[in-house]
Amino acid sequence: HTDGWTLSHVSWVFGQMGSEEAVPELKNVLMDNSLSDQVRASAAQALGQIGSQRAVAVLQMVVTDARQGSGIRASVAEALGETGLVEAMDVLWQVLEVLGKRGGAFSLQVSAAEPLAKIYNCPKAVAVLKEVCKHPEADPWDRARAAKVLGASAPEELLES
Repeated sequence: HTDGWTLSHVSWVFGQMGSEEAVPELKNVLMDNSLSDQVRASAAQALGQIGSQRAVAVLQMVVTDARQGSGIRASVAEALGETGLVEAMDVLWQVLEVLGKRGGAFSLQVSAAEPLAKIYNCPKAVAVLKEVCKHPEADPWDRARAAKVLGASAPEELLES
């Protein structure tokens, strides 16, 4: 079994190269639950950099799988957002729809809403980000990320709006 540092580095190289041929290997790394979230996130980021429809399909499998942890799903959502592809934005929209019914998973909510708010100024995504800023159970880091996307320097600025 290859060590995590090597897998992360190789994933980064594949992403920088935009290597479509690497998608199956990156999928194997991303799907390997025995690896750390950090190593798996490196594979997700590389797939996002490759940005092909095959890469998006792999990312979609993980971000929509509720059995996966919210941390890795948030990393995958960020990778999907980096592609800028309409197909990826559709997947992020689906994630927000499901999370809207369940709640929680604030990091995943911010990661899915961010590109939709930035690229499309999507009202639902903006509403999700405002809700994360106001939610008392949201992690301070998630609240700060959401506020930054909304253009506020701190979540407290959004409480009055």
